[in-house]
Amino acid sequence: QHMMELYPHCRFHAFEPVPDFFQELSKLWEGEKRMTTHPFGLAAANATFEIPRDNIAGQATFLSNADPKVSSSAADKNGERERKQ
Repeated sequence: QHMMELYPHCRFHAFEPVPDFFQELSKLWEGEKRMTTHPFGLAAANATFEIPRDNIAGQATFLSNADPKVSSSAADKNGERERKQ
């Protein structure tokens, strides 16, 4: 929101691959015409990642130097996977 105050005439995009976090993000920005939310992440190359929920806190996901050869779904604490939307 601070960036929107600094740059009031810009459009903003938020990317979130974890379905639960994407829903929260979308609700947070609902009604803000300058914000577009996307249910996927950005990377330097096309890849899929397993995102262990045990290591995630908050409303955003960031993976650094992740191995792009791992599974394409988010896993919860019990190892159950969610399908991509």
